[in-house]
Amino acid sequence: MFFLFFGFIRKYKGLHNVIPAFHMLQQKRDDVSLLIVVKSFGTLLIKGRYQLSLRNLSLELQRNFY
Repeated sequence: MFFLFFGFIRKYKGLHNVIPAFHMLQQKRDDVSLLIVVKSFGTLLIKGRYQLSLRNLSLELQRNFY
């Protein structure tokens, strides 16, 4: 089962809730994947505090997964 987040990273879209919720789901099921597809504007994507927070959440999820 795949979950897809597609579009621009904006706080109102709730990606900061999706990542930890997916992590909880992944601990209960081994047949799920989360694919985050966003448009990158070079280094602008990781400059904001919100974007850095999302990146750190996703990196932690990857470490727990592998």
